[in-house]
Amino acid sequence: MTSTIWSFHNQIAIPLEMNARGLLKLSANNIEGGIFVEVMLYLLRSKYGFDCDLSSFIKECAPYLGKSGIEIEKERAISLYEMFLEKYEMGD
Repeated sequence: MTSTIWSFHNQIAIPLEMNARGLLKLSANNIEGGIFVEVMLYLLRSKYGFDCDLSSFIKECAPYLGKSGIEIEKERAISLYEMFLEKYEMGD
């Protein structure tokens, strides 16, 4: 039986890096190291400008600004990333 080990780097940072390519020069290591929330907010603002209401998302993310991936509980990191994906993909 194959066991999948969860990793912030593999499950969140790398996919987020792929979304950021072309807009930001950063790596999954940068995202994991402390700009996880900032990258998500930047990508949303880059895509939708300031016409999109992100206040509830920002409120959810605020406690994690500047925190590394390992400082955020797994369930919370996944939840924030899923919220980001829902908002990021809503206009496509």
